[in-house]
Amino acid sequence: MLLRGLCVAPLMLSGAYTAQITTTTRESINGIGASGAWWVNDVALFPAEVRQNISELLLNQNSGVGMTDYRYNLGDSGVGVGTWDRAPETPYISDDVYNWSADAADTFFLKEAACHGIPIITLFVNSAPTAMTNNSENCGGTLITERILAYVQYLADVISYWKTQGVDIAHVSSMKQPDNNFDDGDPTTLCAQEGMQFVPEQRAELVMTLAAILKAAVRTST
Repeated sequence: MLLRGLCVAPLMLSGAYTAQITTTTRESINGIGASGAWWVNDVALFPAEVRQNISELLLNQNSGVGMTDYRYNLGDSGVGVGTWDRAPETPYISDDVYNWSADAADTFFLKEAACHGIPIITLFVNSAPTAMTNNSENCGGTLITERILAYVQYLADVISYWKTQGVDIAHVSSMKQPDNNFDDGDPTTLCAQEGMQFVPEQRAELVMTLAAILKAAVRTST
């Protein structure tokens, strides 16, 4: 989206600030969107018609805001997390075994985004499943290096499944805040949200492995 119109440019004249109104394009905005963390879990407490109304207001391309981007939070059940609405369910049961009905709160808006034709849908992850973290929790730990392949296969499987449901995921954020595992350092308290560190040595391998698996999946589907 390209914004044109009023632009306020502060000028210094004789020691005082003033403003100049111009129609010259100063900045381009490519899109506007929303992230499905964490409000979708709160909205799920309301009646279905309220949730649907919120979807229309945010996502409808004609009568609503008409967002261009939506970020889907792929949860991992929040083991070790003390804030209930920041511990979304995971479809992961074990390697190659999934429960696709999990996390109805998040997947509702994912499907609504696709239904309304949102051009860009991004999947993002705060933590891998507990079977892939070094502390068997969804915060406070790191990804097990030997489980990188399993982790990226999990992401690819989720993307492939949603494609069969009419949801095309355009981007994947596989390492959200890779330096922060949201451990507050107090072993007696729970984390505020899901989070997992990726040590620098893991990052290139993860990205390249994920790219290879996704490319292979595209070739197979075509």
